[in-house]
Amino acid sequence: MLVLAMLLPFAAQPAFAQKTKGKSKGQGQPAASSESTVKPAVQAAVSADSSAQRAAHPPLSVPDQRVFSFVSQQKAVLPGQSQERQGNGSAGPIKDADRIGDLAVVSLFYQNSCYTDGRYNNNDFPVERGYVTDAGGSARFPAFRVSPPQRKFTNFLASRHALSYRFASAEDYTVYRLSQGLVTPAVRIPAGGIKAGADTLIRELTVSELAASETYVFVPDSKGLSAFTAVAPGVEAARVWKSDAFSLFQFNYRLKASLFDTDSGFPYGPASHQNCYSYRRQFYGVTDAAGAPGVVWQDTANLTVSVTWFGAGLQTPNTVALANERKELLGAACCAPDGTLYYLTFEAGSGVQDGRARTMGVYRAGADGKPLASGKLDTSAAGLNAVSFGDYVTSMAWSDGRIGVMCGRTMHRSADGLNHQGGIAFVLDAGTLALIRNLGQTSGHSFDSVITAEKDGWFSGVDLGDNYPRGINLNRFDGAGKKSAVVYTFKTEHGSTPASSAGRTYPAYAEISGGGKTFYKWSNDNRTYTELGGLVKGAEGYTVVFAGEASPEGRCLDNARTGSYLVDPRNVGVVLVREDFWNVAGLKDTLIPPGLVLTKGVEEKGGFYTFGGTWSPQNDSGVVWLTDYRDKDRENASRIKTVGLEDGTILVLWEKWNATAYVSTHMVRIDPYGRRLSAVTDLGPGVRLGRREEPVASGSRVYLFGGDKVTSSLQLFAIEWK
Repeated sequence: MLVLAMLLPFAAQPAFAQKTKGKSKGQGQPAASSESTVKPAVQAAVSADSSAQRAAHPPLSVPDQRVFSFVSQQKAVLPGQSQERQGNGSAGPIKDADRIGDLAVVSLFYQNSCYTDGRYNNNDFPVERGYVTDAGGSARFPAFRVSPPQRKFTNFLASRHALSYRFASAEDYTVYRLSQGLVTPAVRIPAGGIKAGADTLIRELTVSELAASETYVFVPDSKGLSAFTAVAPGVEAARVWKSDAFSLFQFNYRLKASLFDTDSGFPYGPASHQNCYSYRRQFYGVTDAAGAPGVVWQDTANLTVSVTWFGAGLQTPNTVALANERKELLGAACCAPDGTLYYLTFEAGSGVQDGRARTMGVYRAGADGKPLASGKLDTSAAGLNAVSFGDYVTSMAWSDGRIGVMCGRTMHRSADGLNHQGGIAFVLDAGTLALIRNLGQTSGHSFDSVITAEKDGWFSGVDLGDNYPRGINLNRFDGAGKKSAVVYTFKTEHGSTPASSAGRTYPAYAEISGGGKTFYKWSNDNRTYTELGGLVKGAEGYTVVFAGEASPEGRCLDNARTGSYLVDPRNVGVVLVREDFWNVAGLKDTLIPPGLVLTKGVEEKGGFYTFGGTWSPQNDSGVVWLTDYRDKDRENASRIKTVGLEDGTILVLWEKWNATAYVSTHMVRIDPYGRRLSAVTDLGPGVRLGRREEPVASGSRVYLFGGDKVTSSLQLFAIEWK
């Protein structure tokens, strides 16, 4: 991303001593209880609307998912001496030692060679040949379990190894991945790329960097393999989880489209540079007038924008095209209670070099896709000030005839010759689509945002900024004005040389120096060590959920624990902010004054030296941790989702990752104060959440949305409460 070349130095602040006090990480976290212990104080009466929705949508009833297992028949260690054939990218002559059954491992070409001698590649891949079968043993499919290499490179990893396979017939194949009994598509091999009986190199299936064993299943499309049952033409479904409190269903809808892949489209974990900046939403959940779900999405190949409605029983999908005459990127979408759709589109590319503003289109359409209104918003320097929207997150919501928007973008060149990045909030008239008011900056560098609608044309949202202010910033706004407050903040990496990039020299920062490292009293840290989760407005105030890094001593503001994108394990944190937060005395910059946060948890004071060398005080207050992950190489919370339920409680979901790879998906129900009302449920590896996709609650269900590019399927997960 270009953002690092465009960042604005931090603002100067007065000096303050760095201290910490209070509880260590993990304290402030109540013991888990059962779903039946939801406290009356947080059980709101179910509204007439939600009762009507419940009556209109009877409980779902589809078969349980099929469970598969791997049966091993032969084991071997494949050294990996065979090489990719140059010129056509196919597998060269396969050495007998590198083959087990129809599977082989092949070294891929890297710059000038296929390395196999162990200096620039890994060797010795344990592989088991066998088959995968369902519980009844009614079907068998060839399968291979590949384990991480036993011998690692001595210099660095250049050539990767990939799998090669001898297909029995020249027809369409899908390679599936088996994990915890569930099969999911990994890669599709069209018939045109197969020569029956010959070795076919599958470059997508690289195995040099496996963290754990992977089982691959090779199945012709004519035979089919699925954990789901066909319930309607082009629709398959299964109940994938059940308990006394809820059931979880997955529906897959086949489409003739190129879909963003939730699994592989943004594969970056907490330790990755890319993950620091989030990623724009790809699927926007909406509901029609009866509360039935739909999703607004974009074809990644032809940029067609569509809405797919799934019907009350989720088995009657209807996809209709939406206007996008300029073939722009889908930037955001939302709906009104009657199902009217609103969406933004962004012109692709960047005007950093040519200085040209990128266009922003705004549209209103009926639930049937019929265009109702459209227009362009002013993106000039005097308007919304955007030369690029990149992949920054934009959030929008409808409230009482108005549309609230929080948008990250790169601005026109300023007087200092730089194109700075930042977030803004603005409000549109839902009828005319005209701009009511540009409310200005939310955060100087805004890398993520979530918005929610309140009543009477009001909106609240949080955005994640590394600057102006540094922290999670809560914003409440309407067409007249905006109120803001930092509700959580984080540590800062300081300069490792006396001189900053501006040429000024600063003294050593002795308080955090040591262990062979010397830091200096200036900073320009673009990392946030944080992921946004979500925001729920309730009777008690604003519950803000996020993932943050606390040291083993429970400190989130320890500036010595910096230097990479992931230093301490990421845990799910919660703060409850009082409803009239703008009336709290002492709101200023990155300080959290007494009385702002109502939860009881971690209390900490600290701060950082700005790019200009002045001290900027910080503090955290009332942080309640829902998880207690302690090993960053094994357990981190990412892709946090938050949604308010009809009884006033809150559902929190997240993916567990090691430093770089996905592990599993988890869920817990809490009250607005972050007190657990259920045990944490491990939903396994099949429910993927996406980096910034948001859940939608309707009646007794919560919906999650995604895509599978291998099968060209929209994915809908429905959590149904009993």
